[in-house]
Amino acid sequence: MLSLLRLMMIVLCLSPMGVGAEESEASASADVAQVEEVQPVSDLNTQVETMVSNLLKAYNDQDSGAFYKDFAESMASISTPEAFKALYTDIYMETFGAFVSKELNQEETVMGGENPVGLMVYKANFEKASDVKISVNLILEGSSWKLMQVQFTAAAQE
Repeated sequence: MLSLLRLMMIVLCLSPMGVGAEESEASASADVAQVEEVQPVSDLNTQVETMVSNLLKAYNDQDSGAFYKDFAESMASISTPEAFKALYTDIYMETFGAFVSKELNQEETVMGGENPVGLMVYKANFEKASDVKISVNLILEGSSWKLMQVQFTAAAQE
């Protein structure tokens, strides 16, 4: 559990809301204009769904390289095999088992619009647990959406 807390603290420290947030906001505004021109909403949903499906396949295969393939560059320092093992193998795989299926929770999902960040939320079934919430945080890098964080939460823990 301590490793999970450390990992979460690192993610928070690396978020663009800290030092230089004003610069991040300015560049984010420019990025939003680009994404509206480059990606219609249907294309955006297809792109993100593909990334999430690939990520969940990599989770089942326990392939950290494939798992982190679509992560944002800003997350590179913590997108390591060691971090994958500490969180996705030792905690999530042990607790939930292999991923089985998911359904998008549209009420909690927030994507597109004027925000350079997004959140996809799914109700999922795993080998050892049903009714697991998968939260996928995204950020706009250039004109492409990239993954920042993926969290699995048992319904009873919410």
